Amino acid sequence: MVVVEYKIGPEQEREFIRATVRLRQVRLRNGASRWSLFRDATDRLKWSEIYFVDGWYQHLRLLARLTAADRELIDCVGRLHQGPPPPAVRHAVSWRKRSRASRSKSQAAAAAVEAQKVSSTERADEGSGPTV
Repeated sequence: MVVVEYKIGPEQEREFIRATVRLRQVRLRNGASRWSLFRDATDRLKWSEIYFVDGWYQHLRLLARLTAADRELIDCVGRLHQGPPPPAVRHAVSWRKRSRASRSKSQAAAAAVEAQKVSSTERADEGSGPTV
């Protein structure tokens, strides 16, 4: 999950929303699975762009796919941000405890691969005669 936090003044609000609608298309085209824009309920100047990617490598691929026009759009949205520090960007990765059923499936798959290796070794040995 990627969160980009902007501080947008009332005079830039309309332009910011128009630009982020285009930015949504860029994020989704380049690999994000979901995208949302939120306005803080207590601080009306604070906006959060949140988008999800399947993993860290997918996020890196998303960044690598950006065109010059995509980067210009991101810069345009960033210029609407108020404040000397740039928009804050946070990255979070999902932690999911694997269920017992999921572990069992993984173990079964590993056992099947091992059995296939043993079976193919036995077939190779059949042609070479008995082992003493």
